[in-house]
Order: sequence, then structure tokens, then C-alpha cells
Amino acid sequence: MYDTGRERSEGESLLEAIFAKILGVVKYSTKLFVIVAIISGIVLFAPPAFINQFGLNQLVADYIPYIGGSFIISCVVSIVNLVGFLFEKVKTKIQNTKVMKLRQNRLHSLNNREKWILLYYFEHETNTQLLAINDGTVSELAGYKIIQRATNLSQGGLFFSYNLNPWARQYLMENLHLLQIPDEEATEMRRASQLRNRLW
Repeated sequence: MYDTGRERSEGESLLEAIFAKILGVVKYSTKLFVIVAIISGIVLFAPPAFINQFGLNQLVADYIPYIGGSFIISCVVSIVNLVGFLFEKVKTKIQNTKVMKLRQNRLHSLNNREKWILLYYFEHETNTQLLAINDGTVSELAGYKIIQRATNLSQGGLFFSYNLNPWARQYLMENLHLLQIPDEEATEMRRASQLRNRLW
């Protein structure tokens, strides 16, 4: 019983490997199938006089079943691959739209510390600022791709250059109210920032 089960398992693995191989050929040979479909289609549907010019009448007559089969198979494979390609494109577009919507929504729930970091880019008309890599707020903004580390080289200790991503800059430019901070808190944060800069 054990040997039979092992043989069956090996047989199934072999079939899976063959099937995967076929799928690989089908997936990555779309151009080849399109070419076969075009050539076989011309041979099948071209006027007899056209075929006769090349002296292929007898050859076509002898192999018409194979030519017809090649045409059908290549057309089916080409169409399936085209549909699969379009499906992946649409799926990727939908996923990217959902992710972008999630990121934009995150900009609507910024805390004052996050606003302060992002406001720096606009007040100083820059696309780069030094931020601590171990800062939880920085990690949160980077996690949503609002900002991203510009280089792997430290500018001193734990401080690295971070850029404001283009999509976030564009969205915030159109919605600057999202970066508004109450005056008292803004003053306090400015003092804390100045003190931190002097210590650094």
C-alpha cells in the first residue's frame, strides 16, 4: 500500500510539473501563437489563386486538418492570454486605486505631530528634511508612503533625509487645511523643534 501511494504521489507530481511547463509556454509565447494564428489564417482563408502563386495548393490540401487545428488552438490561446492580460491590468488598477484612497484618507486623520512634519516641506519650500529613523511618527508616515527615506546614508546618528512623495505633495497642496494646527500647539511644537535642533 505504501509503495502504491508513493507511486501515485510521484505520478501526480510529474503531471503537475508537465502542466506547469505547458502553462509556462502558453503564458510566455503569446507572440508566437499570434504569428501562428495569422499565418494559418492566411493559408486557410486566402483565395486559391494566392496560394497557387507559391505552389502550395497540394501541401495545403494534404495538411488542411493540421493547419485548421493550429489556427483554432493559436486563436484560443491568444484570446485567453489577451483576456488574462487585460484582467491583470484592471485588477492592478483597482488595487492601486484602493491603496491610493486609503493613503489619501490617512491624510484626513493626521495628528499635530504628523502635520508639523509635513508642514515643514511647505513652509521651507523643500522636498527634503532630516528625520529620526526611530521616530514612530516618521515610521507611520513612511508606512503610508506619504514620505520616504531618500538615502541609506545617515546624516548624523539616527537622522536620515526623507522626501515628501509627489502624490502626497499634490494632494496636500489641494487640501492645505489638512495641515492646520492650533496656534498654541504650533508655538509649543516650534519651541520643541528649535530645542531639539540645538541639542542635535
